[in-house]
Amino acid sequence: MNFHTWKGYSISDYTLGTVQLGQEYGVANIAGRPSRALAGEILAIAGEAGINCFDTAQHYGDSEAILGDHFSSAQGPYPHIVTKLNPALDPGRPGAIADAVRGSLDRLRAKKLWCLMIHNVEWLRLWDTGAFRDLIDLKARGAIAHLGASVYTAEQAEAALLNPDIEVVQVPCNAWDQSMRARGIFDLAREKGKLCFIRSIYLQGLLTLPPDKVGQSLPAARAASERWIGLAREAGMDALELASRFALSLGFPVVIGAETPAQVRRNRELLDMPALDPAQAEAIAAEMGALVSEDILNPAKWARK
Repeated sequence: MNFHTWKGYSISDYTLGTVQLGQEYGVANIAGRPSRALAGEILAIAGEAGINCFDTAQHYGDSEAILGDHFSSAQGPYPHIVTKLNPALDPGRPGAIADAVRGSLDRLRAKKLWCLMIHNVEWLRLWDTGAFRDLIDLKARGAIAHLGASVYTAEQAEAALLNPDIEVVQVPCNAWDQSMRARGIFDLAREKGKLCFIRSIYLQGLLTLPPDKVGQSLPAARAASERWIGLAREAGMDALELASRFALSLGFPVVIGAETPAQVRRNRELLDMPALDPAQAEAIAAEMGALVSEDILNPAKWARK
């Protein structure tokens, strides 16, 4: 397992996303939500694989509670857990943020939240209004180690990185979506000494499916999928390997979910591979960028059947 060093922490390059443990998620999910027993097995395999960072949220179903139940009884140190405030929360309601933080601490069975993120990008605009004074105070009192923001666009990522209270950002980026790289988000994070987590490296599974399956789920993406599979074949890889090695070239930990222990093991193998050569990554990004639109890159715009 490879690790990323930040502020004295050693963070596994593979951060296990756990939304799938708390609810059904992802266009490529055919197994459904794992049982509680299987979720525990997935977490145990992740620990054995060297993964020491896990991503969750207050609104990911039972995900926080599943993590808390497992790690409170597991051997070894408690891992780094990134959780997120429920975006439906009203930050202006007195006590709302403090209650939400206590809820996460209880469910995770933790004394401190390693990283708590906002998950409603509108809150970035409210930051200077005093609505988040309680959040900053909880961090000062030791209930939270680091504050972060999970964002969707490069503009939002830039605003979060320029916010002096926010130390960690989570952003979508993959071989089809180059908006973060084009705006220099990863360079800005390094310049500011802040940590990025990169999610959606498979675009909710779209980059891993055969073109026929992509065409059934999202017809507009079929041509891009066909070229993507062709690029992987030309590079002597499958689509999973190409997507993973592209993500590694970005230089920050990546968040990948799993519904089975086998997926955890496979992702671990992929993320132990070398990153793509910068020139190869740039060429792939340029070619794929010409084939995709916002309707393909933004899962919120996908028509759900």
